[in-house]
Amino acid sequence: RMEAFQRYASIRADVLFFAPLPTPVLRRVRTLQPNEAFVPSGDDWGGSASLNDNLLFGGIKAFRADAEQWRLLRDHHTFTSTAWIDETLHHDALAVAGVTVERDAVAYCKIDRDGACRYFGQLSQSLELLGNTLLRAKPEVVALLCRSAAGTCSNTLTRLVLKKQTPEDRRRDPHWCKLIEAVERASGCPKGWQGKGVWWQHRR
Repeated sequence: RMEAFQRYASIRADVLFFAPLPTPVLRRVRTLQPNEAFVPSGDDWGGSASLNDNLLFGGIKAFRADAEQWRLLRDHHTFTSTAWIDETLHHDALAVAGVTVERDAVAYCKIDRDGACRYFGQLSQSLELLGNTLLRAKPEVVALLCRSAAGTCSNTLTRLVLKKQTPEDRRRDPHWCKLIEAVERASGCPKGWQGKGVWWQHRR
């Protein structure tokens, strides 16, 4: 039964961790109370009224709210009266259940079947945490970025095809210019920048 455990993890099947959870995060996860959750920072596609839905660590109340968020769509018309996305639903489900959420950076990505990061915000965050160690250990993580961008941000096409970002990522690194420069410095694209566009985001 669910009550047999004190803490739970809800993780997408396509998530790959590049490093263990940072010690402060792991220590906090181990002490989460029933109504508390930890969710990695980033991927808040609806802005402040949304919440990353890729993975969650939490107590029983938090885990149940995460697992049963579909009930909001069935039982509460307030949540379907306007357009919604997965991240806003996740935010609302935890808020309605009275769950307190803590956030921090974690080195992970949703990956495609070749091991490339499918969303560049996760790649950017992981590189900030791990540096070139990540590119040396897993050079394939930047493959979709290399195929999508047409070069550095001086290239108009690059700025055009890399415009889809969360509000937070757009503030931190518009068009992924800093991310591209970091990959360029590390010679992370052995075949060069290919400029094939934005099809990468939610494809396998």
